[in-house]
Amino acid sequence: MRFQSNSVSALQTIQTLLGIPPPVTSGGTQYYTDPLGDIWVANPGIYGGSWNRAEDVLWARVYRSVTYTTPAGGAQNFPYDTVNRDPFGIVALPGITLPLIGLWSCFAAIQVANANGRQYMYIASQLIFDYNNQNFNASTTMAGAVEAMSNGASTCYVLFSTAVAGAVTLTNTATWLQVRFIGPG
Repeated sequence: MRFQSNSVSALQTIQTLLGIPPPVTSGGTQYYTDPLGDIWVANPGIYGGSWNRAEDVLWARVYRSVTYTTPAGGAQNFPYDTVNRDPFGIVALPGITLPLIGLWSCFAAIQVANANGRQYMYIASQLIFDYNNQNFNASTTMAGAVEAMSNGASTCYVLFSTAVAGAVTLTNTATWLQVRFIGPG
């Protein structure tokens, strides 16, 4: 259960009770685990160095913005090339680093025009899309989500394959990868 209040003094009291340190003013991204097991994150250049629950702020999203045609056959990492959101610097294109030990949600979508034949996609080494499209000139969106455990140094990539070459739809809402920290697991 989360405590929510519009009172600044109530928030300061909760932070004091949980032993949350004062805002950070130097160093890079720092982590703190409170007595209840929640992980907090702070960085002097983000949110004024204040501490925030990792589940609330530790997420990133990338997408494809430069023209790209999928090669026919052969699995490969999808080449995401543009950062949409990454306040804590966890993006390592073409993937996203999962810097905390624990459970992460990884969501992805790749929209391909004229995707005739078989297409498949893996997120974080888990098969989430396998489809044999027999509609000539049809567009296919490969999409899905997985929950993956990170060892604190994992990276989420999207591995994909299409049976025939196809143009990728280039928008932040059609072809993207997003990760979010869920908790220590």
